[in-house]
Amino acid sequence: MTTSKRKEIKIYYASNSYDDELIKFIKDYAVARGQTYTEVMLEVLRAFWLPMALKKSPLFNDSFLLKELQGKSIGILNSQLNFYSSDTDLIELEQKSLNDDDLLDEGLDDDEMSFNDSATFDNLI
Repeated sequence: MTTSKRKEIKIYYASNSYDDELIKFIKDYAVARGQTYTEVMLEVLRAFWLPMALKKSPLFNDSFLLKELQGKSIGILNSQLNFYSSDTDLIELEQKSLNDDDLLDEGLDDDEMSFNDSATFDNLI
């Protein structure tokens, strides 16, 4: 039987930035749920990327499990989407500050992807 070696996740980000606020939120969220920061980060990464990573992996070939994981990921992501769609504070913020598409693209060079690009996952991998 093989033993797996533990690996760590390191994230570098600027202080006093949106990323800084995100990491603070995730750490507080983890504590509130009785989880570690790493557990929450992996939970989020799994929901968003695990089915795609396994589909691309030469080591994984269980199509039934892949469909099950895809369904679980879709459920988690739909729950988050429903939360965002029903949170009136977020809807009001979006209407006030994100109506101007130029705000999302500000500071990007022509060859950089913005939030307004219509790229699909297939185009990204």
